[in-house]
Amino acid sequence: MIGRRVSAWFLTKWVCIVGSFLLLSGCAAEEPDNRSVDQREGERIPLAISPGTGQLTIKAHLNGEEVTMAVDTAANITVFDMQLVDKLQLDAKDATGVSERRRGALPLKVAHVKEFRIGSLSYSFDAVFVDLGAPNEGLKTLGDPTIDGLLGMDFLLKWGAVIDCQEKALFIRNRVGPGRVGVAASAPAAGDRK
Repeated sequence: MIGRRVSAWFLTKWVCIVGSFLLLSGCAAEEPDNRSVDQREGERIPLAISPGTGQLTIKAHLNGEEVTMAVDTAANITVFDMQLVDKLQLDAKDATGVSERRRGALPLKVAHVKEFRIGSLSYSFDAVFVDLGAPNEGLKTLGDPTIDGLLGMDFLLKWGAVIDCQEKALFIRNRVGPGRVGVAASAPAAGDRK
């Protein structure tokens, strides 16, 4: 009973946040695109929009395994589903984080990922893994596909990403310096490992 209430609460918050984002970003609007082309330069990654929640998802690869990532501008960091730790046989360490959505401690694992790839962008880093069971159950209930992770603001800001809802695309601009755009096969941030 408590698990269902937590799942329903989590899903409700998730849908509200995503729904608000869609309305504010123009995904639900029919207005013409007045932005300049340079805002969308970079590599075009196709976005899927889930029919039940309107959730934006992309395909990526984690250590060679295809994963479905929800593009989540409300998530501060990119996280992956805990089930991937065993599936990919990662050497993970237990940790605890703080979740604003859950209002408290969040059990998680941290493991080094040799390759996280979206389009031609590929890099390695120490990734965070959390239990996405509750949101995935909610997505199934609404007839939407499950997700393997949340692509958070850390990624979106780091790579100068632009979400274009009309084109159903995420543009990765691969910023390699202030005001400059370049394509990098591997460009880890400070603290990331090669």
